[in-house]
Amino acid sequence: MSTLDKASDSRTELATEESGDALHPVTRAIHWFTVLAIIAVFVSVLIGADLEDPDQKKLIVGFHQSLGLSVLLLNGLRLLWRWWHPMPSLITDPVKRRIGHLSHAAVYSLLMAQPLLGWLYVSARGRTASFWGVPMPALIDKNRELADSIHTWHENTGWLLLALIALHALAALHHHYVLKDGVLRRMVRGR
Repeated sequence: MSTLDKASDSRTELATEESGDALHPVTRAIHWFTVLAIIAVFVSVLIGADLEDPDQKKLIVGFHQSLGLSVLLLNGLRLLWRWWHPMPSLITDPVKRRIGHLSHAAVYSLLMAQPLLGWLYVSARGRTASFWGVPMPALIDKNRELADSIHTWHENTGWLLLALIALHALAALHHHYVLKDGVLRRMVRGR
């Protein structure tokens, strides 16, 4: 049996674990840790906006950077996990299934782009991004004009991501309360 056949068999075996009324615990854990990290990222922005003490502001900025890079790491893990562990869809309508796939792809793309834009912004400012106290390498050279542009993209992408997450949550509630198809239950409930 070739390596590709073994990998395909492994993915098929793992996919069968996702069937039924619950998703794999790793799938659920990555999802909910990402949700918590995103909430904390947005809360850190709200808290940081009102701070005047430079030491407190520096602490919140470091927390914000670490959380953002955690989202990047979690999303990278999610993409690897989903490649090895595909989730079967409960949605039978091909148009709705396609919309679901496209919306997930948009959220995953923004979950990668948003922290990378933040990291690029910090680098362009000539500063060092930190991941829970570990200094991260600069992605680009210092460039104040570019930094301002990246910051605008970072802010706008954040609002777009928040809007897509809100639509994602509304769709999950629609599946649960209107369609009653078990889509939300699979992400919440254990086996």
